[in-house]
Amino acid sequence: MSKIYTLNSKKLLKMFLMSGGYRILTTMENLKLQIPAIETSPEKTTLVLWKTTNQSFIESLPKHLQPAYQVISDSILATFSDVRKAYSSEYQARKALKEMVQNGIIDKVGKGPATKYAITKDSPHGKHLIFQYINSLKNLYDD
Repeated sequence: MSKIYTLNSKKLLKMFLMSGGYRILTTMENLKLQIPAIETSPEKTTLVLWKTTNQSFIESLPKHLQPAYQVISDSILATFSDVRKAYSSEYQARKALKEMVQNGIIDKVGKGPATKYAITKDSPHGKHLIFQYINSLKNLYDD
């Protein structure tokens, strides 16, 4: 017969993460921040301090960049004409794309009329898309 124990966050952090996790929890409690979530599996324990969504990232961008990023994140790769539809002028679309490329928010792929714009692989949404793609490939070959 096995027993299942329910432990509070502080005990779990002490048990799984030792003093580092306890320090994180204590600091978060002192600052009255949201208590981190603990995700466990037989292989690993993960302390989730915060999660970002693609929408929250888009909302954190300056207003004039949001339409372009939304178009690119919806389609993974977008052409200038795709992005242009989100703006009232060609100038605004080009300015937004140039600014995002310069700031490392998106990547410019190719040259001339074949140029495409993509989310950088280092962005939270880019990492999420790569992770989903890898998992779908694994599932394809595991079946």
